Amino acid sequence: MTSQVNALTSAIAGLNKQIQSTSGPGAGTLLDIRQQDISQLSQLVGINQLTTDNNGLSITTTSGQMLVMEGSSIQMTSGTVSGSAHFFIGTKDVTAQLASGGGELGGYLTARDGDIPDVLASLDQLAYAVSTQVNTVNNAGTDLSGDNLNAGNIFYQPAAVTGSASSMAVVMTDPSHIAAAAIGQGVGNNANVTAMANLGNQAIVNGQKPTDFYSNFVTRLGSTIAGVQAENNAQSASVTQLQSQNNALSSVNLNDEAAFMQQFERSYQAASQVFSMLDKMMAAALNLGQSTAVS
Repeated sequence: MTSQVNALTSAIAGLNKQIQSTSGPGAGTLLDIRQQDISQLSQLVGINQLTTDNNGLSITTTSGQMLVMEGSSIQMTSGTVSGSAHFFIGTKDVTAQLASGGGELGGYLTARDGDIPDVLASLDQLAYAVSTQVNTVNNAGTDLSGDNLNAGNIFYQPAAVTGSASSMAVVMTDPSHIAAAAIGQGVGNNANVTAMANLGNQAIVNGQKPTDFYSNFVTRLGSTIAGVQAENNAQSASVTQLQSQNNALSSVNLNDEAAFMQQFERSYQAASQVFSMLDKMMAAALNLGQSTAVS
C-alpha cells in the first residue's frame, strides 16, 4: 500500500508544479486531475489539505505528518517492528497515528492492532480455562485401570493464557485413561466424570460459565461488526452527498449555456438595430426636413 500512497503523493506534487506554471484552460484540466488523485489518496489514508499561493497545496495526514509540500513529496516507507509491519514518514514511526486517521490503511491497522487482538484474547481466556479445569479434574480421579492416581491430561496443558486458543488440542488418545471414578470408589464409580461435566455450569472463565462467556463474546463481536458497518454506511452517504453538492456547484449544462449565448446574441442584434434607427433619425433632424428613409 505504501507504493500506492507514494505514487499518488508524487503525482500530486508534480501536478502542483505544472498548475503553478500554467494559465488558461489547461490549468483547469490539471486541477481536475489533481483532485482525482487527492480523492484516491484519501481512500488510502486520512488526509488534510492546505491551499497555498498560485493554486498550490500541501497535504498532511490527519495527525499532521507532511506528505506533499507544494512541489515535493515525502515518501512513506514500511518496516518490521516486533514482528509487525510499521509505517514511517521520513524517520518517524506513524503507525499509531495512521490507525486513528481513517482510510483503508487506518482500517487495516485498527483491525490488526485493536480488534483482532481483543478477539484472540477472549478466545485464549476461554481455551485456557476449559483446558486447565478439565485436566485438573481428570487428574483428581482414577481411570479404568483403577489404580492410576494421575490419569493424565485430556487437553494439551497451556503454559500461559496467551496462545491457548491456537494450541488447544486433545492429547489423550486412549479413552480408558479418562478418570471417571473418584479416588477410592472403584472403577464403576462415575463421580469424577460427573464433576467434569458440571464444569460447564460453573463460573470458571473470568467469573462466568463457559457458555455465558462465549455468548457474551459473540455478542460483543457482532456488535463491533455492526457498528463498523453502520459507520461505513454513514461515511459513504456523506461522501455521496458531498460529491453531489460539489457537482451541483461546479458542473456546467452545455445546452443551457448555448441557449444563453443565443439569447445574448439576439439581444445584441436588437440593440444594434435600435442604434441604427436612432442614427438615421438624428440625420433626418439635422437635414431640416429633407426626406430621409428610416428602415
